[in-house]
Amino acid sequence: MQTLSSRVRCRSKLMGWVLGLGLGLVLWDSPPAAAQPAPPLSSVRIIQVRTPRQGDERIPPYTMATARDHGGSPLEFTTEELGYGRPVIATFNGQRASLIRERYILDNQGRLIGYVRGWRVNTNVSSGRIQFASDSTVFPHRRLSTTLFVR
Repeated sequence: MQTLSSRVRCRSKLMGWVLGLGLGLVLWDSPPAAAQPAPPLSSVRIIQVRTPRQGDERIPPYTMATARDHGGSPLEFTTEELGYGRPVIATFNGQRASLIRERYILDNQGRLIGYVRGWRVNTNVSSGRIQFASDSTVFPHRRLSTTLFVR
């Protein structure tokens, strides 16, 4: 007959073996750790505007307004974030945009370095202001924003 202390020891060994096996499976199934820490948010910009009237318009860096007169519904725009960010504002004339697509930006080693996100607003207004802002999710925690006037 087993004593209480031998049952406790046996149960402890069994639990240790189960936990060790579980941890080993988790570590084995996990992706390898990145060689460098996650990059802080360093840049946000609006890189494209799409409307039924004018189609796609690429937006060059440091542009304040679209070159073409857009219009029609829906208005879609694409943003680019370099670094780890969490979007907090994506609007057209104060109306909140809906996230419709998201793509990762990877470096040559396959590490995540940013995001490209697509947004949609259903509106009949032909011109106005797109505002986009994102908060860095790693230190330094800061908010970056950009604005584009749509003609």
